[in-house]
Amino acid sequence: MALSPQFFSGVGEAMKDLLLANVCAAVGGVDINIFGVDLHPFWFLNDWATNLRNDANTAIHNSVTIASGINGSGNTDPAAVSGTVTGMKNTDKANSSAIASLTATNNQAETGGTSFGDNFSVDTTALGNLGPNWTEFAVGTVGSMIATGGQAQLTSGSSGGRCISIYTAATTLTDDQSVAVVLGDQSHADAHDVTVICRSSATADRFVYGNVYSGTAYLGFATLTGGALTPNDWIPVPLTGVVPGMTLELRAQGSTYRLYLAGTLIASHTDASNQHPVDSSHRFTGIGETFGSFNLHSFNASDLSSPPIVGTGWSIVRSATGSISIGSSASPAQMPAGTFDTDTVSNVTIENATDLGQGVVKCTKPGWYTISMRFSFTASGGSNDLMPVLYAGTNKTSLAPVQRGSDGTGNAQATQSTFVQFVPANSYVAAGLITTGGSSVQGWPDGSFTYFNGVLCSGPGQ
Repeated sequence: MALSPQFFSGVGEAMKDLLLANVCAAVGGVDINIFGVDLHPFWFLNDWATNLRNDANTAIHNSVTIASGINGSGNTDPAAVSGTVTGMKNTDKANSSAIASLTATNNQAETGGTSFGDNFSVDTTALGNLGPNWTEFAVGTVGSMIATGGQAQLTSGSSGGRCISIYTAATTLTDDQSVAVVLGDQSHADAHDVTVICRSSATADRFVYGNVYSGTAYLGFATLTGGALTPNDWIPVPLTGVVPGMTLELRAQGSTYRLYLAGTLIASHTDASNQHPVDSSHRFTGIGETFGSFNLHSFNASDLSSPPIVGTGWSIVRSATGSISIGSSASPAQMPAGTFDTDTVSNVTIENATDLGQGVVKCTKPGWYTISMRFSFTASGGSNDLMPVLYAGTNKTSLAPVQRGSDGTGNAQATQSTFVQFVPANSYVAAGLITTGGSSVQGWPDGSFTYFNGVLCSGPGQ
């Protein structure tokens, strides 16, 4: 049996991946000295280069195994060769996902905006959905999407059924967005029905979609009301050759929408009549599919323009002059709901009103943060402890105290502290307090009495 041109093409792609990995590693090690300070602005390329190099070497090794089997110099067991082919396909999808993630990170670095995503590596079968970062909407008779085997897939469905999943844990900071998915395994050979979503509301009642369906690509906007989906196609485009490992990307910039497959522009439309709203309440992104279509290997979203707020940070305050009782505890405790009431300015994620009230913030960008908090009380603390406490962690429901501030004893009627804390990507920080006197916290209209502020000082894109 002869080796096909497609086989040699695959080996060539792996060789190119290996070369690209070496280049990225070199760039990642660039050291720029400014005023005696060593900076590594491309440090984020190092881990990606390592992963890509490993995947490329794996693909080349698999190629040698296949060639040996086919040419009679190695294992000719069809099962072994088939397993190696599957390994190469998995490597191809992993490489595409790594590149999609790097592209999102690069968009973030260039714009000063944000990027986020899901590689579906955590199995959510037991949850019965994609997890807490996603909100799901069913159209017709359809099962839920779960993450299993490193891919997102539907559990069940029937003709006409569709699952829409919106990533509600974070939004982009601007209206200009990139949303990309990498196509995973294909449940049925003739099934093409994958949707990538941008400029959605949190409830998916309106969104813009790019859809690949049965030999045609569609670009348009949709409304979803009471489980009834109404698509409005701006443009259909004939499409062939859709295979696992390809990246489907939807870009929204101004009033123009562009759909790309494997890096090639396949559809474009300018919404000159403003059929779809462009505003801060439509910055959610997501995915959609029908049962039996492609699984999804990864999801990534990022800003394509710079946010109006330069840098990354937040400032939440208590502007109400009335007081709120916070009880008494010699151990650290997070602030009760309703402590804070106003988000004066922020470009991090405050997921809901309860989080705002407690002072719980999600940082999508990793790096060193300077965080300050101040509490003003209705009466002096006397000899009681009044100590700010910083909480942090990756799970919002189980945050832990990581730093304690200065003790405002000695008849103090206020206490404040500033912390420097490294925060991983998509992790949480929160305000807390130790008080042994049963105090009540008060606010002021200008927000100067009680507040929780933070700013990213060093990280990607800074």
